[in-house]
Amino acid sequence: MVKGHGGVAWEASTELWKDWPKVFQSDPTIYNDIGQILGKEFSHLKCSNFGYLGAGGFNICFRMKYTDDSAAIIRFPMPGGLMFPQEKVRNEASVMQFLLEETIDRMPIPLPYVFRCQENRETPS
Repeated sequence: MVKGHGGVAWEASTELWKDWPKVFQSDPTIYNDIGQILGKEFSHLKCSNFGYLGAGGFNICFRMKYTDDSAAIIRFPMPGGLMFPQEKVRNEASVMQFLLEETIDRMPIPLPYVFRCQENRETPS
């Protein structure tokens, strides 16, 4: 690979992508903020467990379990992993909603319910 502006940008992007899950797990402020977001969204439920669920190639996920055996998952696209993360998330949510609407009466496919899909500028600070 030729070292140029593209190579430097690619390396920086790769480092950000590799380090991001560690930052989310080890920074107590970020960890607490994520728990607060889920806690507010589902304030009518009592939390029994909150924790890091895992990271895939393009997302990092946290899960909050509740005493009624329900659960909520919050997913964040990983920076550096793809060029258009907001479009990716929006497309995934749209596909899940479409499948739910089109198959519910004929052949139900187990799909997670998309409670909210929001872009960075709409995220609470």
